Amino acid sequence: MSGRIFSNELEGKAAAESFRRKNGLGTGPIHDLIKVIEDTTTSEVVILSAPTDCQATFKTFQSAT
Repeated sequence: MSGRIFSNELEGKAAAESFRRKNGLGTGPIHDLIKVIEDTTTSEVVILSAPTDCQATFKTFQSAT
């Protein structure tokens, strides 16, 4: 980016395009976002049901391995 000034939107768009290209995701909708996250990171995704009036809490767990 050699001295050029980019807006956050342009940087975000460039990063998203690069990620999609690197991971063969094309330009269409990502139908299985959980699989993309698990395949491209060291994270596992868990989805839990909760009452609609429940506030979300996010916690990061360190793997024992």
